[in-house]
Amino acid sequence: MRIINIMAASVDGYVAVHPDQTDAERHMQGFSNETDWQNLLRHIRSADAVILGASTLKAGGGVIEQAREDGTYPIWVALTNKGIPPDHIFWKQSYAERWLVSSGELEFPDDSRAERVRNIVYNEQANVHAPVLATVNALRDAGCRRVLLLGGGGINRMFYDAGVVDELILTVCPVLVARPDAVPLVQTGLTDLVHFRLHHVCSDKDLVFIHYKVI
Repeated sequence: MRIINIMAASVDGYVAVHPDQTDAERHMQGFSNETDWQNLLRHIRSADAVILGASTLKAGGGVIEQAREDGTYPIWVALTNKGIPPDHIFWKQSYAERWLVSSGELEFPDDSRAERVRNIVYNEQANVHAPVLATVNALRDAGCRRVLLLGGGGINRMFYDAGVVDELILTVCPVLVARPDAVPLVQTGLTDLVHFRLHHVCSDKDLVFIHYKVI
């Protein structure tokens, strides 16, 4: 199974101006363009699963409604210990299988809105990488081979620190953020440096698209 981290970041390494920034705000501020968006959809079309944090899921308006080549949808996996608000659109997106990974059992709505939603519970005392290992093992058991990691910064740090990320596809955006509440590409706290080898690079207007392999 290969895990591919796909992110768009400012030139100073931030993926959002503030933690609750929506995709629409990011687009308006220059974090993305149509080419970047179509690239993301293309990757989703060939993915077996998509991993992200609950904050990223909520800021993005839930699951991205993009089917795979065969008409099915990838599994959407959100890591959260607080759960998803019962009025969030996430609960209505039953066309896609959705997993919530948490250290304890989460409360689900008492109606059909929880259809096709699975709660994967891990023992946080078992291993420092318990959330990542629980996620990776469940995806392997489900037969997943190509998995996208969409962050944010805290989720990215957990997966890089566990040594399970294979590639980074990074869009460098013509924006300088430099704000104290901005969200970094990878949150501080990595145990070791992560090294990459350049695989491909191209540009569109003012955005640069870089594809790295983790070494």
